[in-house]
Amino acid sequence: MRGIPLIQVPTTLLADVDSSVGGKTAVNHPSAKNTIGSFKQPEYVCIELSFLKTLPSRELKSGFIELLKHGLIHDINLFEFIQGQTLEPLNFEFLEEAIFRSCGIKGRVVEQDETETGLRAILNFGHTLGHLIETHAGYGTYLHGEAVGAGMCFAAFVSWHCNELPEKDWERISSYLRKILAPVVLHNLDQDVFRDLILHDKKTQNQAVNFIMLKKLGASFIQYETPVEKLWDEFKNFTALYPEFVELR
Repeated sequence: MRGIPLIQVPTTLLADVDSSVGGKTAVNHPSAKNTIGSFKQPEYVCIELSFLKTLPSRELKSGFIELLKHGLIHDINLFEFIQGQTLEPLNFEFLEEAIFRSCGIKGRVVEQDETETGLRAILNFGHTLGHLIETHAGYGTYLHGEAVGAGMCFAAFVSWHCNELPEKDWERISSYLRKILAPVVLHNLDQDVFRDLILHDKKTQNQAVNFIMLKKLGASFIQYETPVEKLWDEFKNFTALYPEFVELR
């Protein structure tokens, strides 16, 4: 029954701060994640924090990383607020404040660009490599937040390497992510596979990628039409220097 009104009741931390806001719907195709879908805004969203008591640690952390993303791309104060807290045991006072602020950031971006023709793309920070990881490793091998966390670290690394992000900000980001991320291991990923997966991503344009980067903590921008070859070179550097985030085998 297409087009019926709906309400959403997210039951995970990831859904609280990600899919419950913005109206995106999509399914995962074997060749690429989130390439088939539409936009449909809910009439109402009910975020009930008691659902979080049902989640294992890994699921909580996956959502926590998406929450952290909003601080990295748009609000250094949110990043610093999160840094001063621990996820477990659950602190609902902290979570209510953090989720409210995170949803506010995403909501304001979506209001300006509902169907992602420009600004909304900044919400994809970390998702270029994150979606590649999910697709290449097989859906479910790594949770969305785990893959995106590795992707955020890679995007911050590229931003620093390209002299956009100050080194002190890169150090802050990487040292914090090092505490909360488990290593991602990728098998049989060469340049051809990397290129094929990247070019299936929904952010590709003219055989290149609109890659989300940071200019400082709390401020992001879109690097339009970044060559895939450049990203591959940066990825090799990243995995050689920081195998604790992503390891190639």
